[in-house]
Amino acid sequence: MTMLDTMRRHRNILKWTLALVVLAFVLLYIPSFLNTGAATGGAASADTLATVEGKTISAADFRRRYQAQVNAYRTSYGGNLTDALLRQMQVPQQVLQQMIQENAEVTEAERQGIKVSDAEVRAAIFSIPGLQENGHFIGEDRYRQLLRAQDPPMLAVEGYAGLQLPDAIRRGAVGSQPGCSFTELYQQIWGCFAEGREAEGDRLHGELLPFVSYWMQDTELIIAAEKYISVRRGWFAEPYCRAPAHRLDAEEVRVIDVFLARFADRLPTFAG
Repeated sequence: MTMLDTMRRHRNILKWTLALVVLAFVLLYIPSFLNTGAATGGAASADTLATVEGKTISAADFRRRYQAQVNAYRTSYGGNLTDALLRQMQVPQQVLQQMIQENAEVTEAERQGIKVSDAEVRAAIFSIPGLQENGHFIGEDRYRQLLRAQDPPMLAVEGYAGLQLPDAIRRGAVGSQPGCSFTELYQQIWGCFAEGREAEGDRLHGELLPFVSYWMQDTELIIAAEKYISVRRGWFAEPYCRAPAHRLDAEEVRVIDVFLARFADRLPTFAG
């Protein structure tokens, strides 16, 4: 069983813990962070926001991650990223939940004895057939030379539901790997940039961003949302998700309704 399988098995147990911690954070800290600024307001740096099996997340750690995320968004959207949009995107909640989940995954990996040493990583690289000569690794010097001499350079694609798509395009990404239930929107954003209409691409992505940010709070949530959207568009008969599946509640269905209404002219449905 892989680490991912193990974490998926325990996701339902972790979910309520994460929800309670994030809810407390929303009530106690978010107003201070957003109203007075992540760098100066809110909790003291030494304060502990969450503890996962003895691993603590301090206010200082959170501020650094939160500010890095906000800076990444502002690289793409500049002055268009207001405090109101940050709240709508639930960025503070997302950052804290991601930090908690990372600690939970590390803890579970340690409990299961799952470790990958530097030597194992090196062995995996050395065994790549394209990096061998006469049955032996070509050596680190030649390996580094190959990496530096890539022409064209090693290419990259963007993923993570397209949250950083404009920034990735500007940095030279050659493709995107989002979900499939509203691919047309990603294609249209990409087309805007390819045709030099960057402002239009930024605007369209800005309209999409609150929805994908909301769904990306949890992997199972965005999978369930994608399946439900596919049903609404006439592609599937049922929004079935394998266990441990997320069950969409009334608010999450309402968000999908708003999404489909907002982009109705860009996302055709197919009658079965």
